[in-house]
Amino acid sequence: MPFYLSLLLGIVQGLTEFLPISSSGHLQLASLLLGWKETSPVFGLVCHLGTLMATVILLRDDLKEMLKNRMSLLVMGTLPLAFAIFLKRPLEQAFALPWIWGISFCLTALLLFVGERFARLSPVGPKGALVVGFFQLAALLPGLSRSGATISAGRLVGFSPAQAARFSFFLAIPAITGASLLSAIDEWPEGFSHEMWSAYVIGFLASLIVGSVTLRWILRLIDQGKLKIFAWYCLFMGLFCLSGVIGGWLNG
Repeated sequence: MPFYLSLLLGIVQGLTEFLPISSSGHLQLASLLLGWKETSPVFGLVCHLGTLMATVILLRDDLKEMLKNRMSLLVMGTLPLAFAIFLKRPLEQAFALPWIWGISFCLTALLLFVGERFARLSPVGPKGALVVGFFQLAALLPGLSRSGATISAGRLVGFSPAQAARFSFFLAIPAITGASLLSAIDEWPEGFSHEMWSAYVIGFLASLIVGSVTLRWILRLIDQGKLKIFAWYCLFMGLFCLSGVIGGWLNG
């Protein structure tokens, strides 16, 4: 993978992981538009590890509080990911189909609108956390934003905007860690050439640095109740992908 591409994709990951606009969908779309159709799944996970590190560093106090007092919610929210093992092959096929990206972007827009319109404020228990976890499972589809789906679900089950955002970002920690370990086992040693190691380091650092800046920004936007702007953006991206498929200029 060329230096410029690993740097650019790392920046894309850092910009889109915390914004409710689907980092995986943008990584796939950026790779395709740049003419690189063989991006390793491991590279995407390494970039996700960069933004995960940004979460741990910047929200470490909130994370300690969650682990100390509300660990059960994180456990319940993570449980639905156990079903992901049965979805591995269908998901791999979905990543190669731009029309699925388009539909998923549109679904993200719908979830953001619904989460804003029907949000409520009430104590959240294990059942509510489990609901958010199933939304995270659905967000394995490319184009369906993990943060958008889980923040919207969190608002629907009773979290405040700030609580929903932090719970969403903390749920990513076990999800990305587990996916990274599984991919490392699957890809070793073929997927870890010397050339790819340099791409991994560049992508990781770019996503870590850019993700740190983006995380601070999105938390301010969430506190101000401005997530709806991303719903309109996702709707545009969905229609963009679908028009590309229909027009024949966007193909996997």
